[in-house]
Amino acid sequence: MRTGAVCVGAFALATAFLGSPSAAAGGARGAAAPVPAVGTPGGAGLDAARRGSADAAARAYWTPARMAAAIAADTSTTSAPAGAAPARDNARAAVAPSARTLAGHDARSVGRLFIHKPHQDFSCTAVTVEGGRNKNLAATAAHCLSDSNGAVVSALYVPAYVDGNRPFDSFPLRSWVAALGYDPQNPSNHDAAFMTLGPNCCGQNAGDVSIMNLVDFNDGPYQRVTVVGYGNSQGDMSKQYACSDAGGYPDPDNSTRIAVNCRLGGGASGGPFFVQSQPGHWDKVIGVIRGHTGTASREVGPLYGSHEEAAWHQAISDS
Repeated sequence: MRTGAVCVGAFALATAFLGSPSAAAGGARGAAAPVPAVGTPGGAGLDAARRGSADAAARAYWTPARMAAAIAADTSTTSAPAGAAPARDNARAAVAPSARTLAGHDARSVGRLFIHKPHQDFSCTAVTVEGGRNKNLAATAAHCLSDSNGAVVSALYVPAYVDGNRPFDSFPLRSWVAALGYDPQNPSNHDAAFMTLGPNCCGQNAGDVSIMNLVDFNDGPYQRVTVVGYGNSQGDMSKQYACSDAGGYPDPDNSTRIAVNCRLGGGASGGPFFVQSQPGHWDKVIGVIRGHTGTASREVGPLYGSHEEAAWHQAISDS
C-alpha cells in the first residue's frame, strides 16, 4: 500500500533526489482591492486544538483509495471559431520529464490537491506561493474549492505527488480566498484562489519542503510560459505533466485570461502558468489553469491582476 512519508528520513531522501529548497523573495506588492469571498473549511480562527483536530480529520478522510478515486474538477471553456487562436505553437501533448526539476521548475512546489465536496471527491493541482507569514500559502483555481457542486468540506495538498506516493506528506487546507468577481455558478471570470495550509505530520509548513514561488499581478500574456498540472491527458492524474517554454497569448474567448496551446487534460485545474524570474528559473506565477477548450487543445486561466491580488493580500492576513 502506498502511504505518506515517514517524517524522519523521508525529507532527506526526497531532498537527495530533488535538491535543497531555496527561499524565494520579492514579488509584486501593492494596494489591495475590496476583500473577496473567503472560505474556512479547515477551521481558520479556531483554537490550536480544534485546528489540529480538523487537520487530523482531513488526513483520515483522504485514504489512498479515496485519492485514487477522485475525479477531475476541471471545466471546459467555449471554443473559439476556427482560426481564432494565434498560431504560435502547435498544440502539444504534455510530458513528464524524469529530471530533478520538472521542465525547469521545482517539482516540490507543485502538487496534487484533493478536494472533498458534499457529494463527490475531486482532484486539482496547486502551487506554493510567497507571502504567507508561516510559509503556508498555495494557489489554485477557485472552482476547485467552490462551484455548482458545492463548497469544499476538506482538502489536502500533496506536493510532488507521484503514483500514490507522498514524499513530503500532506498539508491540510485551513482557509481559502477566491478572487474578487468569481461566481461559483458561472466560474468563467477570475477563477483563482489562494489557500492557507496547515502543517504536515512533522510540523513542517509547505515552505519548509519547497520554494515559495514568486507571484506577479502586472504581467502580460505575450511571453514564454511553462504550464504544469496533474492532468489526465496521458491516461491518469498520478504524475506532474508540463508543457515547457510555450508561447502564451490572450484567450480568444476572454481577454482577461491567458492561453497556451497545450494538452494537460482533466485534473490540471489550478496548475501554474510559470514565467522565468531570471533565465532558467521558472518560479514566478502569473496565473493558474481554469480549464481547457472543448477540443482540449488549449489550456486557459485567469491572468493575475488586481482582483487576484486582493485575494492574495487577504490570504496573507489569514495566514
